[in-house]
Amino acid sequence: ADAISLRTQSGLSLDSNAATNGWRVIHGENDGFPALVVDRYDKALVVKLYSDAWFPHLGAILTQLMSHIPRVERIILRFGRNAAALPSTKYLQLFDGMVIHGPVPNSQAVPFREHGLLFDAEVVNGHKTGFFLDHRDNRLATRAFCKDAD
Repeated sequence: ADAISLRTQSGLSLDSNAATNGWRVIHGENDGFPALVVDRYDKALVVKLYSDAWFPHLGAILTQLMSHIPRVERIILRFGRNAAALPSTKYLQLFDGMVIHGPVPNSQAVPFREHGLLFDAEVVNGHKTGFFLDHRDNRLATRAFCKDAD
């Protein structure tokens, strides 16, 4: 909840209709949650686990995310390389790209907006959580140098 509060205080909107509706909800170690990253892509959340230490807490994580972030239609579980190979994933019947809440996406690409521009993230099989959200400021700065940027 604290990480989400920090994001909204910095100007990010929880509204899925905002000019930017793709953002990092939890920054792992930076937010005090080592080996846990959560990204929002419009109405989809991607929970990326880099350690099986989070497996016993997955239910509580999902409950908190659903109670603090409105209009989430689906949550996709992703694993880091090391976590995906752990025997506990097979025992718990978890797999990388698993939709753990809501309907399976009709396509691999989930559309979202960043500073009014439309992007697609491949949240099920894409790199990491599907998009490099941490480069948002770089893309905005580059936009100023592009012809007909608006």
